[in-house]
Amino acid sequence: MKVKNIFSHPLSYHWVIFVFSVILVGFYNDVFWLKIYSYVQNDGNSDYSLMVVLFFAYVFIIALAIELLSMRAIVKWVIGILIAIAGVSQYYMQSLDITINNMVIESLLHTNATEVKDFLTIGLLWSLLLYVVLPIGLLCCIQLKPAPTFLRGSYAKIGIIALYLLIIASLYLWRGGGYRFCFQEFEVDHLCYQPDCPDPFCYSFGFRNTQARATFC
Repeated sequence: MKVKNIFSHPLSYHWVIFVFSVILVGFYNDVFWLKIYSYVQNDGNSDYSLMVVLFFAYVFIIALAIELLSMRAIVKWVIGILIAIAGVSQYYMQSLDITINNMVIESLLHTNATEVKDFLTIGLLWSLLLYVVLPIGLLCCIQLKPAPTFLRGSYAKIGIIALYLLIIASLYLWRGGGYRFCFQEFEVDHLCYQPDCPDPFCYSFGFRNTQARATFC
């Protein structure tokens, strides 16, 4: 099937949300997944299924958040803004070996023009092309199905949100303990991996030797 044919078929904006949630989780959180992979490798049981369950839980949480924040008329704008923020964050987290937290955000707000120039590099340009321009370009090429009637659209929206909540709750009841223990193993101070990282995956940690106490952001 030609690429042109793929983009010629209109899609439901709910499917667009889900697909780009998978992209955001899979390609914009390298630091996060490397930490999870390191934990699984060091764990005695080497339970790689935890990564799979965590991936799907993360996807459904992002999809749920976008569903709550958007509707058909603005969904591309919402996804595009998230991609732009995540793309820039991804580059600086990798190149500077930092994580996005309140201190980093406050520092950015007080950055002057001279300091900004030091961060504008060729690496940033390539990262923007790959992680921001390309996916937003593909997003713009996608045709959305015509808007349904208000009642039909509302029923569909409520049904999808309820489905996502049910799936997230089921995954948490099934492997929620594994998530908490996994995060508690990381010796990180006030860590939040991505701006698009949902609350259950955004923690502040206090450590004493190898013991950890995790609390939600």
